Amino acid sequence: MANILLLDDKPGVRRILAEELAFQNYTVFSTGEISLVHEVIRYSNLDLVIMDPFVKGQHRWDLLLEIKQWDPYLPVILVTEFPNYRRDPRSALSAGLLVKSFDLEDLLRKIAEVLPRKQACTFGEDPDRRAAPEAAPFLPQTAANIAPPLFSAAHAGRTH
Repeated sequence: MANILLLDDKPGVRRILAEELAFQNYTVFSTGEISLVHEVIRYSNLDLVIMDPFVKGQHRWDLLLEIKQWDPYLPVILVTEFPNYRRDPRSALSAGLLVKSFDLEDLLRKIAEVLPRKQACTFGEDPDRRAAPEAAPFLPQTAANIAPPLFSAAHAGRTH
């Protein structure tokens, strides 16, 4: 399945989203550290980035620009507490924007919408640009190596 980078400085948000995405069989690289983003992008052969553009008290539109310069075809979904970001012209670089307190199903629908577009755009990718995923200095979160999901409305009625 797809490799997803999740960047959010709130550990609780990262954990819930990472667990849900892993439950959906995505491989999730989760971090709250901007300094790790470049490494993850370089070593992980990502299919999608989900990020909060306001990290550690700073607007990080520059990071979105860097990601798009590194790989213009790598979709980025913004998740934010600030609904006014929808009016910011820089958000047009993203594949979508969700305001936090969104339903997890909304995120899953958006992911399902943007991943096929990413796969259709990668035909000209330089294979030497990225190293093999096993060279990554971090452990992705998958259903096999994370704790059982927290109980939430999204998990109600499911059997694992």
